[in-house]
Amino acid sequence: MPSPSKRVVRILALGSAPQDDQIRVTTGNQYSCWLGDDSQHQALHRFCEELLGLLQSLDMRLEDFSPQELTELLEALLPDPAAQ
Repeated sequence: MPSPSKRVVRILALGSAPQDDQIRVTTGNQYSCWLGDDSQHQALHRFCEELLGLLQSLDMRLEDFSPQELTELLEALLPDPAAQ
């Protein structure tokens, strides 16, 4: 288990600057999604919800991970965009 000073307590999901100048912000208990066009923002929101749901289904919490451990988990779960 990571030391208390090196644990993930919140996800910050950032989209690209939207062309329509809309500032989109969605917050949950353990995440904040900022910016992106409508579809990108929805994808960021869905990603955060699904990640937290997955952790909950495994009886784990975001706080159980260090930033490095969470990065490694995500790299193992997500497809490599360079391979596509």
